Amino acid sequence: MRHRRPRTRIGWYMRARLRRRIFVWFGLTIALTFAAIFGTMHLFGGGNEWRRELERARALMTHSFERVWERPDERDALARMIARDLDADLTIRDGASVLVVGRPCDKPVLTAQVKTGAVAICPARTRQRAGLRLFLALGAAGVVLWAISGRFARRLAQPFDQLASLAGELGSGNLAARMQVPKWRHDDVAILGRALNDMAARIEKMVADQRELLAAVSHEIRTPLARMRILTELGRDGGDARKTFDELDREVIEIDSLVSELLASARLDFAAAKPIELDAVDSARRALERSSVDVAKLDASEARVKADPTLLLRALANLIDNAQRHGGGLERLRVVDDGWVRFEALDRGPGFKPGDETKVFESFYGMDPPERSGRSSGDDKPSLGLGLALVKRIAEVHGGKAYARNREGGGAVVGLELPRA
Repeated sequence: MRHRRPRTRIGWYMRARLRRRIFVWFGLTIALTFAAIFGTMHLFGGGNEWRRELERARALMTHSFERVWERPDERDALARMIARDLDADLTIRDGASVLVVGRPCDKPVLTAQVKTGAVAICPARTRQRAGLRLFLALGAAGVVLWAISGRFARRLAQPFDQLASLAGELGSGNLAARMQVPKWRHDDVAILGRALNDMAARIEKMVADQRELLAAVSHEIRTPLARMRILTELGRDGGDARKTFDELDREVIEIDSLVSELLASARLDFAAAKPIELDAVDSARRALERSSVDVAKLDASEARVKADPTLLLRALANLIDNAQRHGGGLERLRVVDDGWVRFEALDRGPGFKPGDETKVFESFYGMDPPERSGRSSGDDKPSLGLGLALVKRIAEVHGGKAYARNREGGGAVVGLELPRA
């Protein structure tokens, strides 16, 4: 049994309104077509030409009947011959004398005045009925065409009904709704339907990622908050104040890191990146300082890069943090300009298992246990698993890429490649 998508109110309104409009326009087109036909016939095949023909016929009848008007037998014979040849009804009035051939002619189309009388001609009833039948046939044809146009209107309005229903369902929160577009169809509606389906898929993925991110952040942020409560209780009980404040500072930094990743992800989702020309070496130095890593670990050559400063610092901080957490510590941060500006974090950790070089850039991959990810953690802090995923997204939004590989002799390189300014 074929599944039919429930119709939304906007879909019903769009379908009914559009169908009525198409139906009415078809009817007007048919009416205008018939009007144009009759107008053309009247302009080129009737009108003045028809009146001239009537005048010729009236003159012919006048002359013909004048020759035999004084001879009743010949006059009556001529009248019957004309009525028979023209398939018409004819009436002759000569004073009190009246001759009727066929039916009485009450509404003549032609009257000829002849001496002391007149001759009137009317179309025969059969010809009148033929004209009526022609008119009725044309009217029936117009009605049939208009009825067929209703079917066409339904077929033409159906795709727009589906588009309106899809828009209504997406607006109501059903992000899984899609328009069924056959592969063989390539008209304008099909192109628009596929574009809407792609848009809906992107929106659904973005919303799902945001929900997953918010759930993960909500879960992960509870750990440093719980530790901060414990530390404040210890501080009240007279513990080592210096140590307590150091621990609180670490937890605040952890919360700040989680919030920063959340804000960076939102900035990317809403396409808020504003690239400007930056000094690549200065950006790398600032990232090391913010991560409390010795600036002497910077190995850089002069380079200019075009990037959003906030997102670039976030990406470099994530590269450094990844090396600190999972690579046994950062060995050095390298900046290379070889046509593209490359920022590379080098470590001496266990490296990647085969195939993990691309998986590490997936969202929440860092939350896997070490035995699965193949990377050991250097501390006991929770990992949200968005660090390298954000690095990849930041690289792509700037037209670059992120990459990872193992180093010869041990360790790994995780890098960010951006276009030169």
